[in-house]
Amino acid sequence: MEVFTIEISKTYGYEQWRGDIKRLLIASGTEQRQFTFLISDSQIKENYILEDLNNMLNSGDVPNLIPQDEFIALIDKLRNQARQEDREDLYSFGTNIQYQDYFIEKIRAHLHVVLVLSSIGDGLRTRIRMFPSLVNCCTLVWYNPWPEEGLHAVATNFIQDLELGHSTTRGMINVCKHMHMSVQ
Repeated sequence: MEVFTIEISKTYGYEQWRGDIKRLLIASGTEQRQFTFLISDSQIKENYILEDLNNMLNSGDVPNLIPQDEFIALIDKLRNQARQEDREDLYSFGTNIQYQDYFIEKIRAHLHVVLVLSSIGDGLRTRIRMFPSLVNCCTLVWYNPWPEEGLHAVATNFIQDLELGHSTTRGMINVCKHMHMSVQ
């Protein structure tokens, strides 16, 4: 599985975003390649990114992303895939609309979207209200703060083999716990 992410720069805008998403969808829909699209909230500079992600999560497609003349060129690749999968009805009698549905089916099978969003502040709540597929079409994984006992166990595991002496080891463990808890 390949990981795909966008490279944000000062000049990155709508056209670059649409080009990146278009390449990703074509690769996952016609080339039988598995992708994980990884995007964090620091990369989401404008709402059009969330709007397109919302559409991708909801339907597997981004409306008006691939012009009809470009999509017709993709149908040959899709026809070959349909033949390899013994979908003779699609291969022999498929319409453009059926190939569009087949393309979306392939995208859904080959593309996984990983959104990394912070729950601090009102940003996530606002985004969820504006783009409901962020909740309805996703599996949410919440990472809660680590308990002090867990931090102690991890620090002990990493430091115990260093042979630093009992008081130094205990001090190092406390420093590790303090450093982790102070950045929260």
